[in-house]
Amino acid sequence: QGLTSFLLFRYGDASPCAVPLELVWRLEKVEVSQIEHAAGSRVLQYRGELMRLLSLDTAFNLPESGMVHVIVFYYDGRIVGLPVKEIIDIV
Repeated sequence: QGLTSFLLFRYGDASPCAVPLELVWRLEKVEVSQIEHAAGSRVLQYRGELMRLLSLDTAFNLPESGMVHVIVFYYDGRIVGLPVKEIIDIV
């Protein structure tokens, strides 16, 4: 019976969150100024396409400037990203 690895991250100031590592396509660190708004969503130019950035809730506001971690998922033939405050570890 195989074990599942999880990516631990912090979203806002809440307790750590986890997602199965097998769902994570890439981990990126991007400049906040690269994030744009289109059709009511945050988006990022990523590898030649427009990647929608998801939000779990309103607990995490992007900083005004600097870098932000983005967990990239490949789902249903599309890529989506989740900006997070901190990548903690893989367990």
